[in-house]
Amino acid sequence: SPARAVQLADRADSVDPLLIEPLWAKADAAALLGEDQRAFDLFVQATARQPKNPQTWLQAGEFALRHQCWRLAYTYLERYTELDPRARAGDGADDKDRALRLVNAGRNACGS
Repeated sequence: SPARAVQLADRADSVDPLLIEPLWAKADAAALLGEDQRAFDLFVQATARQPKNPQTWLQAGEFALRHQCWRLAYTYLERYTELDPRARAGDGADDKDRALRLVNAGRNACGS
């Protein structure tokens, strides 16, 4: 259940506050509960916790992309591709390009 996932994530977070997986678990739980802003905030917190880890930026960018937040998605996915040069041929790079096309087409706001 989302509540149990948060409880376990909080425990892991208290043992090692540098881990990002507990934040991702809490973000997934928040998303399941329909708390999309809270979920995104947790993904962003992971980028602050491990700013040189490309996976944190990918997770935040893909979450924004799924929620049609094109400009946010582009921002996070661009940083992902900067941190992981191999991503240029992968999904994150393709998603970044898609988000940029949508931003350039004037679809800048979430859900617009």
